[in-house]
Amino acid sequence: MKHWVSFESVEIKRDGYYVKYDPLTIGRNERSAFVSVRILESKSPQQCKEIAEEEYLHWISLFNIPLQVNIRYEIPCHETVSQLTGCSYICGVTPNTYRWGGFLTGELDGVELEATQIKRIYRGLQITTSSEVNARLNTERKGRQLLQSWALISLVILPALIAFLGWSNPIFSTIALMFAWYKCADKWLCLTGKKIKTDDEEEKEAELRLKDHHHYHCMKNPKGFEKLKLDNFRNNQANKLAQKLKSMANGMENKN
Repeated sequence: MKHWVSFESVEIKRDGYYVKYDPLTIGRNERSAFVSVRILESKSPQQCKEIAEEEYLHWISLFNIPLQVNIRYEIPCHETVSQLTGCSYICGVTPNTYRWGGFLTGELDGVELEATQIKRIYRGLQITTSSEVNARLNTERKGRQLLQSWALISLVILPALIAFLGWSNPIFSTIALMFAWYKCADKWLCLTGKKIKTDDEEEKEAELRLKDHHHYHCMKNPKGFEKLKLDNFRNNQANKLAQKLKSMANGMENKN
């Protein structure tokens, strides 16, 4: 597997939109950095064009690496920047060399950067390497294997061992019989409703009853259920966006 080095993304909240800068990754087939401008409030195509151009100049001056800037809308919009510029993105290699549209053929060939140069440009940004990611994945894999081994021991080997000892030893046989009686008594109390339930068990049962109730009405009204799913999706997206914006720093004073 080819070794790669990635750098943390930078997200900043502006006036009516937010920006995410994704640095160039070393060791992958990327040739430019990427900026996503997410429009949050109603803005004219001309305003969006000016925003994209300002962001392009800001980020390529901050990190001197070929750059693509895309405009995206987080709100319904009938007039977009594409109607004015012909497309929704800017590409360029210097503060003075950029256009609305893609990179020209061979344009990036003359600005190839070495890994040491890219690291120097992105100095101060947090780094993640493929070795670190692989090490974390290996640790998670070993944890899953350990859990699977424990499940095998507790669900297969241990019961088989108890059954063998119960057959070969009267003491273990008595213990196994008492345990079986206990399980039978516990199940009988559950079925007759006489078992004293914990708060957690009652909460889980109430949740299951509520789910069954919702499932019944969803089956009775499938169109209403689809509308509810769409509404929930939109609400979840809005909540995620609100939390995202809350966690972002306001970058207006840092913008050139």
